Amino acid sequence: MTIAVNPLVKAMHAYVPGEQPKETDVVKLNTNEAPYGPAPEVVAAVMTATGNNLFNKYPDPACSELRGAIAARYGISADEVICGNGSDETLRMVVHAFTRPGEDDTIAVTNPTYTLYGTLAEMYGVRVENHPAAAP
Repeated sequence: MTIAVNPLVKAMHAYVPGEQPKETDVVKLNTNEAPYGPAPEVVAAVMTATGNNLFNKYPDPACSELRGAIAARYGISADEVICGNGSDETLRMVVHAFTRPGEDDTIAVTNPTYTLYGTLAEMYGVRVENHPAAAP
């Protein structure tokens, strides 16, 4: 049996991650690593949730409680809030929702930029328009 692969994905080049230093005291700002661990309150909340077996169930896929809290904080409707599993997923959802392969859609970026923009453009069959960042 042969499984058909999206030709746009099949033609993509593999992602090559950046260097992963062996030293444990290195903070990689290019991958948004934090130099500090989680706040003690976060550790306590995770430990409490683990003790209550909350990690054996899927969370609310609509993130209703979180979206409601964000909406209340900013005075908007929860329908105007999108949540994802990190910025990569959120960017993928935006590109998937708002670009149209074969319609000459373009993603405009400044260089240097996050490499995922080019990867998403390639995945969804749209162009990337690069604009050099102006010197201050």
